Amino acid sequence: MKDKLKTECRFARERIEAYLSKEIDGDEALDIRNHLRTCKACREVLNAETRLNRMMQSALKPRVESGYWERTWPRIQVAMVARKQRSTRRILRWIVSSVGVAVSTAALFLGLFLPSISTSPIATHDATYFADLSPEPPTFAEVTKTETDDADKAVDLAVLSLGNTPPSQRITHFKNLEGL
Repeated sequence: MKDKLKTECRFARERIEAYLSKEIDGDEALDIRNHLRTCKACREVLNAETRLNRMMQSALKPRVESGYWERTWPRIQVAMVARKQRSTRRILRWIVSSVGVAVSTAALFLGLFLPSISTSPIATHDATYFADLSPEPPTFAEVTKTETDDADKAVDLAVLSLGNTPPSQRITHFKNLEGL
C-alpha cells in the first residue's frame, strides 16, 4: 500500500503545476483532485505552489499610483499630435522635392535640346567659319562637249549598275556606253 501511495504522490506532485494552470482536465484532473483530498503532504505542496504563483503574479503586476493616468494621458496626446505633424511635414517635403526634381529635369531638357530645335545649324557656328568665302556667288566655267558626254556615260553606267531599269531603257543606256 505504501508503494502505491508513493507512486500516486509522485504522479500528483509532477502534475500539480499543470493542475494549477488548468492545463489538464478530465480523468487525470479528477485523479489528482481525489488524491489531494486524501494526502496531506501533497495538499501542502499544492498550497506552497499556490502561494508562490500568487506572489509571482503580484510582483509582475504594475502598481500605478493615483493620478498617474491623469498626468500621463495629456503627454501621450501631445506626442501623438507631434508625430502626426511630423508625418504631414515629411509628406509635404517629399512632394516639394519631387516637384523640384521635375522642374530641374524639364529645365535641363529644355536647355539642352531647345536651342538645337529653335536655331538653324548655321547660326550655331562661329562667324570665322564663313571668313574664307567670297561675297560673290561662284561662276560656272564653260563645259566642253567631251566633258558632257563623259558625264552622261557615267550616269548611264550608274543607272545600269542599279538594275532597276526596264529592258527598253537598258538597251538605250548600253548604246550610249558603246564608246567607252
